[in-house]
Amino acid sequence: MRKIFYIPEGHSMDDYKDQWEGQVAEVHSGLSPNIEKYIEDPEIAQFAHIPEFKHMYAPRSQPNSVYFQIAYVDDFADRDNLPQYMLEVWSKNLDRPSDEQTKIDTWIMQYDKGPCLFTTEHKKLDVGWYDLIVVSEEGEEVDSHEISIYEDYGEEE
Repeated sequence: MRKIFYIPEGHSMDDYKDQWEGQVAEVHSGLSPNIEKYIEDPEIAQFAHIPEFKHMYAPRSQPNSVYFQIAYVDDFADRDNLPQYMLEVWSKNLDRPSDEQTKIDTWIMQYDKGPCLFTTEHKKLDVGWYDLIVVSEEGEEVDSHEISIYEDYGEEE
C-alpha cells in the first residue's frame, strides 16, 4: 500500500509541509483520476493509501526442522469486508513430473492489521518439493509459489 499526502487544488504545498514532510515520499496537488476514489473529501488535505499489488511471500527453500510462515499481500481487498484466503499445500515429484500432485494440507490465512497482510500460522513440512497455492473463498487460485524442503542435519562437530 502506497501512502501519499493529498493537497486540494489551489492550496500551497508549503502550507501543509509540516504534515507531509518526512512522512510520505509522494505529495499530490489536486485531484487526478488515479487517486480520486481513495480521497475521502477533495476539499481537505489528507493522507491516503493507494493499493499497489497482490503478492505471496514464501521461502524458496527451507530445512525440515524449521517452522516458517507464508504471507499474502492484497492491497485491493476491502478492509471493511476482508476476503478469506486459504493456502493449499500440494506435493510435487520433480523426479517424475507426470505423477499426479496430491494435496497435503490446507492452511487458513488470517489478516494481520499491523503489516496489512494475510498470514498462515508457523508451519513446517517434511522433506520434498511442494507447490503453495493461495486460494480465494470462491475456490479461485490467486497466487502460487514453489518451495523445496531439505533435510537438516544440524551442526557437524
